[in-house]
Amino acid sequence: MSNQMTFDFPQEKSSRKIILVLLFIFFIGLILVLSVPARGPVISKVVVVSPGLGTRDIAGLLKKQELIRSEMLFLITARMKGVENKLQAGRYLVNNRMSMREILDKMATGDVAGIRLTVPEGYTGRQIAGLIEEKKLGSRKKFMKEVEAGKLEGYLFPATYVIYPGTTEKDIVKMMKSEFDKIFRSRFSQRAKELGLTEKQVVILASIIEKEAGEDKERALVSSVFHNRLKKGWLLESCATVQYALGEHKPKLTYQDLKIKSPYNTYIHPGLPPAPICNPGEASLMAALYPAKTDYLFFVSEGNGSHKFSRYYKEHLKKQKARK
Repeated sequence: MSNQMTFDFPQEKSSRKIILVLLFIFFIGLILVLSVPARGPVISKVVVVSPGLGTRDIAGLLKKQELIRSEMLFLITARMKGVENKLQAGRYLVNNRMSMREILDKMATGDVAGIRLTVPEGYTGRQIAGLIEEKKLGSRKKFMKEVEAGKLEGYLFPATYVIYPGTTEKDIVKMMKSEFDKIFRSRFSQRAKELGLTEKQVVILASIIEKEAGEDKERALVSSVFHNRLKKGWLLESCATVQYALGEHKPKLTYQDLKIKSPYNTYIHPGLPPAPICNPGEASLMAALYPAKTDYLFFVSEGNGSHKFSRYYKEHLKKQKARK
């Protein structure tokens, strides 16, 4: 009976090892070559990652826009970093000189492209235009042209917006008006109908409240004074409307100022002015539609943002004298 014998050839084992090492070196070299950002001029693009897109889809987007060299390597890198399922939706500013790791870090942390624009409550269109130009988001002149063309003073909703590259002045105006429409229709349109007020009347009244009320807790009280005056057919006598008519903010108005000939001067013209005097926030819109239940007809500033309210003129005069 013969015995079969097997032999291991050291030379064959050695050759196999060399091939594996060479393949490994080739693979690593390929990764290094593909992961190096492209040379040449910097080309920046906005990549829109829609909700629900997977890492493979995102890799395809980046490859199509020539921002990465290899979809496969992007997927491998994402898995190695542990962010394969953590890439967030949004608009990202990416350039062809960024590494895959940098792109993945940006998308995993939600570092979206754009500049935050915070519009304070009570800003006029011109003040907002100044902010936009200051942040280099557009032209003051072009922004105001859009506002004036659409008669949108009062409808540029105060909020924080993220402005992306390529956004025009018209786009910004549209964005702010859309935010106003969304808030008003969902929260205030029905109440306005109940009070018999048009949207424009609400916004005009809210804009005056915004400028007159120095403290949040007083908005509904200030609103009650104006509502009570309107019901009686009295002049509103709002200093804020005179300031708007003057085109400047004066620390103290003179009697001559109160006589300025302007449809916005509520010391000489009854009812509401023809248009809003600023862009009111949600709190002032709320106050315009839900005034406090009072019999107040007067208020005087205490000089620190708060006011004293009165029902009778004599009482009001006493408080005015005490203020001086």
